[in-house]
Amino acid sequence: MRVHTGEKPFTCDQCGKSFTQKGQLKWHIRIHTGEKPYKCHECGKRFCCKSHLERHVRVHTGEKPFTCDQCGKSFPNKQSLELHMRIHTGDKPFMCNQCEKRFSNKQCLEIHMRVHTGERPHTCDQCGKSFTQKAHLKGHMKMHLGEKP
Repeated sequence: MRVHTGEKPFTCDQCGKSFTQKGQLKWHIRIHTGEKPYKCHECGKRFCCKSHLERHVRVHTGEKPFTCDQCGKSFPNKQSLELHMRIHTGDKPFMCNQCEKRFSNKQCLEIHMRVHTGERPHTCDQCGKSFTQKAHLKGHMKMHLGEKP
């Protein structure tokens, strides 16, 4: 009922943020305390909540339970599938403030901005040539290995 009434009786003493459920407040307080009681048995990385650990474990197992119903591509988490769906819907909410080109996610916009800033953070350790994207450096490295790009 609190969802419908908007009532949020559980308030954080540290920042004043309020929640509808006591468990939500308990989870939120871990942001302030830094408590991370859930630990990955594979790599030792720690998490504040069980669901974040469960999502992380998929990195090790390779499990990708979220599948696009339009193209069949699978993803390890719901957020990645939702971002992918923008390819099919044409939703591009991120716009470059210099050339007005639009992107489906923030990371692609940030990579694009290197065109305007001249930043080339990926450098070949063999010849010193720099690239705006890691994938471009990988393609370039094939030349040094004698492979066809």
